[in-house]
Amino acid sequence: MTKYMRRLEETADNFDGQIPLFVTEAGFREVKEAQNFVTIFGPLSLWRAVKGA
Repeated sequence: MTKYMRRLEETADNFDGQIPLFVTEAGFREVKEAQNFVTIFGPLSLWRAVKGA
């Protein structure tokens, strides 16, 4: 399943670990993975970040 999902342009950045970078570039700090789960659709991560100064 992961090989199939990786080919989708919409999910490629996620599988490449780019989400924390994008969140940081959007102005958030202290970006951390809070939890992760394995689902029938693949891995699911919940992220925590702080916005502002």
